[in-house]
Amino acid sequence: MRLPPRRRGQRHTQGQALVEFALVLPIALLILLGIIQFGFLFSSQIGVINAVRETARFGSTSPLSDVATASTNGANVCTYLENTAMTRVPGYSIGNVVGSGATYVKYESYPDPHDPPDTYSIRMTVHIEYKHPLVVPIVSAILDGLDGTNDSHFQLGADEAMRVENPVLTTDPGMSGGSAVKVNC
Repeated sequence: MRLPPRRRGQRHTQGQALVEFALVLPIALLILLGIIQFGFLFSSQIGVINAVRETARFGSTSPLSDVATASTNGANVCTYLENTAMTRVPGYSIGNVVGSGATYVKYESYPDPHDPPDTYSIRMTVHIEYKHPLVVPIVSAILDGLDGTNDSHFQLGADEAMRVENPVLTTDPGMSGGSAVKVNC
């Protein structure tokens, strides 16, 4: 097959699309990989929120009336959070749960708003910090330092507070103000 002869002044443009594609491809790949990495992160954040909510509901059904019971229940709630509820988070590893007081269960008592000052209620707060691994190499190099550390992980967190389902407490269980019971996980 023979190509028609070129006219005078007409430029030869064969291969131009390949050069434009080579210029656009890295940017398009970065955007695509970023969407994939953020999809993983958002999925894990939703899983962490659901796990904390489920754990708070689990812990709020155990009645307590003193500091010793709160400490025991708090330890059980921590175990449930780390070994049961969080296992539903995509890519979960117990080694990625942040310790040193960043993940905890806290109990606080307060005067019942429906019958103050004669009765008391107890509020339980479950908090977790979780370092989700960054799995997309190019994007992880960009996202890695955004949470304050360069460790190939992105820190996610969630907390939930619920009232403990207790029978009516007529005396303060001693967990109000600065006397809250905090159990580190």
